[in-house]
Amino acid sequence: MDNFIVFPTGEKAREVKQKFSEIGGIGGIVGAIDYTHIRIQRPHGNQLFYINHKGYHSLNIQAVCYACKPYLLTPYDRARNRAGGRFNKRHTKQRVLIEQAYGCLKRRFHVHHGEIRLSNPAKVCAVVIACCVLHNMVTRRSLPDFFDVIDNSQLPEEVVQTEELRGGRSGPVLRDEIARMLMAV
Repeated sequence: MDNFIVFPTGEKAREVKQKFSEIGGIGGIVGAIDYTHIRIQRPHGNQLFYINHKGYHSLNIQAVCYACKPYLLTPYDRARNRAGGRFNKRHTKQRVLIEQAYGCLKRRFHVHHGEIRLSNPAKVCAVVIACCVLHNMVTRRSLPDFFDVIDNSQLPEEVVQTEELRGGRSGPVLRDEIARMLMAV
């Protein structure tokens, strides 16, 4: 597994940052994070822990397209101005990548479409991880990259580089600075 679920470094990390900046106009991004529910059979123990907000048993699977860092930039809950709205729009363009990754994984491995016919959550996790490893193996063998399915015709031409801004500031402060810079673009 360690060879197929890895954090990019060096040249690969630079490529990922470049592709994210092409998608949403915010540079220095090396990951998108999201979750999905994988339906499971009713487990034998602690059943209530596995009932999701839609009322069925599931595991909440979280994934990151590349990186999980303590300075994740989240969208504004309610953008109070145009700068916040513009930031949220560009953030969404970059975040959609993880949603597409889940879609690709679920299409490739139909086991994720319905209920995984296992009642042991640890075994379900093993199935999900195996699917992720297999997905990454197939992807490395030259199937289309997730970045290739995004229509770049409507993306901004200007890029805001977050590495220059970070300087020890917290995520919300950095987000506000990026939002202000996007208004100037």
